[in-house]
Amino acid sequence: MIYEDNSVKQKISYLTTINASPTNTSVILETMRQAQQIADECSEDYMEVTYDLAIAKVALQLQSAEKPKYNNLFIHLGSFHIMMAYFKAVGKFIDNSGLTNIMENAEILANGSVNCFITGKHYNRCKRLHPLLYLALKNLHFESFIEQCNIEIPGDINDYLLQFSNKKSTTPTITHEELYEEYKKQTLIGEHGKTPQFYMIYMNLISHYFMLCRSIRTGDFELFKYILPKIANLFFTFNQPNYARYTVIYHHKLMKAGESHPGLELNLQGGSMGVKRTDKPFSRQPVDLALEQTINADAANKLTGISHTTNSIKARQRWCKSHSIRSKIIAHIMEETDLRADQDITADLELIRIKRHSLQLDHCITHIKQNMNPFSRDVDKDFLYIISTGQAVTEDIENFLLNVETLGNKQREEFITECSADDERFEKVIKRNKILNFRTAAPKQTMSVAGKLLSIQMQRDLFGQLFSLSLEHTLNVDKVLAYPLTPVPLALCHIDGTICKTDKSALLKMLQKEIDSNPPERCDVIVYDGFFIMHSIRDVPSSFKNISKKLMQVFTANSADTVIIAFDRYTFPSIKHNEHSIRGRIKGQHYQINGPDQIRPSNFADALKNIYFKEALVDFIIDDWANDYMAPFIGSKTILVNHLRCYQYKICEGKVQRTLALSLACPGHEEADTKIVFHVCHLTSDAHVTIRCSDTDVQIQIQKITNLHSSIM
Repeated sequence: MIYEDNSVKQKISYLTTINASPTNTSVILETMRQAQQIADECSEDYMEVTYDLAIAKVALQLQSAEKPKYNNLFIHLGSFHIMMAYFKAVGKFIDNSGLTNIMENAEILANGSVNCFITGKHYNRCKRLHPLLYLALKNLHFESFIEQCNIEIPGDINDYLLQFSNKKSTTPTITHEELYEEYKKQTLIGEHGKTPQFYMIYMNLISHYFMLCRSIRTGDFELFKYILPKIANLFFTFNQPNYARYTVIYHHKLMKAGESHPGLELNLQGGSMGVKRTDKPFSRQPVDLALEQTINADAANKLTGISHTTNSIKARQRWCKSHSIRSKIIAHIMEETDLRADQDITADLELIRIKRHSLQLDHCITHIKQNMNPFSRDVDKDFLYIISTGQAVTEDIENFLLNVETLGNKQREEFITECSADDERFEKVIKRNKILNFRTAAPKQTMSVAGKLLSIQMQRDLFGQLFSLSLEHTLNVDKVLAYPLTPVPLALCHIDGTICKTDKSALLKMLQKEIDSNPPERCDVIVYDGFFIMHSIRDVPSSFKNISKKLMQVFTANSADTVIIAFDRYTFPSIKHNEHSIRGRIKGQHYQINGPDQIRPSNFADALKNIYFKEALVDFIIDDWANDYMAPFIGSKTILVNHLRCYQYKICEGKVQRTLALSLACPGHEEADTKIVFHVCHLTSDAHVTIRCSDTDVQIQIQKITNLHSSIM
């Protein structure tokens, strides 16, 4: 899409600097007086002035107290600072959700930069990464739309997209766009599950930022007024009361600009909320951002030879007065000598940046899929998960996060109603919310310091703290580094304490691409991961007896003479306890199967997360398979079931004979993968072995075992 902008390029001139704090009341009064003076010199009825929040608060109070002296001033809140505050609110929304861990693993965000990204303190980083995450999630959501709606993409779509991208249009049209929009609405209201709903809400919040940017860049005053209340909603939800109340009053003044400042609305509709410093379209920037990129950037210049400008107020004043003249002279010389190259595209659209950002996008999508694709059909609809760990959060956290916009909108409307009824309500305290986000779900440790309970947190900026301490105390760095700086090395865990893990299956998939895979010519022994098969079966029967029969049919539907089925064991305490809790495998309530005709839980997949249910089901199967009606399924096969013990099933004179295989029990093993390898290692005859499981660990262990019988394949 091409945006055409025929407005003129604007010039920036510097006023004489004032050697005092910008929040000082006398300084703010002086800036307001100078703004009126400039309006008179330019023969303008009104003058628009932009301040950040700390200054705008005082300026609005002075304007109200000194009525009608400063009525010809229209005071704007800096949009750049509104964006920074909004990024902070969005950061609280996604804090500890797993997105930052995925970005670290994808190498698009450094470990030490996470805090600035979450708190919104680094504008360029937030401006780059939030749209990147938005696009990655958008692609995954669209893939789920294609899959779940059974949409076939025609083969000539690539040619069409190439033509579409090369076609210049100010109003491009997309056919059947309403199909995807309806699917988005369904996701947003939770029809596809709580985890997809959360990430669709996040995408919706980022789209609000896009709208705010677009309204400023295009000078769309109506869009600017439309999006400000949605931005303010998040300020109310996440306890940013100053931005909440002053964004509301700023929006009110914009809505009433035609009445309070007749004729000013034309300037606002012309894009006076931003500054256009180049001839390029879509290049208008917020006024306070232009300030940061010009006079503030120049004032912070550390080039040698200009240190006098930072030490002398008179030197700074002379520099400001002559800066515009010097800039014109230098620009003229650069143009006349052809030393200034004309740039036809913005920095973000340079080819090398597009390639780098596309690669980062691919890495981000890949790592999300390797952890947990929030829009996958396999994600339980009834829970909200941390996608980097698979841990489900509690219901109160779900309710808060999935209703952040509704809650904020309700508080904003109540605030407006109360202010209308009470003139003094505006400055009164806004009730703070109890923020229940993913960070709340993380376990906390506290300790008593000087009679106060403090939460213990791991910090990234330890060397910064050491540097601060060294300014007041003498530190021996060699002695300091002799002690651990963190409870766990940050190379082994994330800042929230979750373990850094490498997805082993990614390596396996790469190896599989290099190997031609053929089905085995024969199968003498087949080994199953029992719970893997349980999770994979479809059309689960209603009674436990029929479930047992179906599992027996699945396990024996092969040509192998020996069938080995290994089940996980769950012991407490266990080295795997942390991993089980992360995966949502809870002990749950005790479960008892009283007989074969007992009806299973309605949600069988959800019941398999209850450790007690899984153990009860395996115990029932072990006993049920000893009944003679299983004989036709077993036939001439030998079946070994390894759980707490190892049971062997054979047919003798038409009856099922169950015995204990004591030498194959391996009671010290918890995981099914080690039991599988244990059984393979104890085969004593020539055999072709097939292993059916989903655990990459089995492949790695098999490769490392050197004491396998030479005749086992």
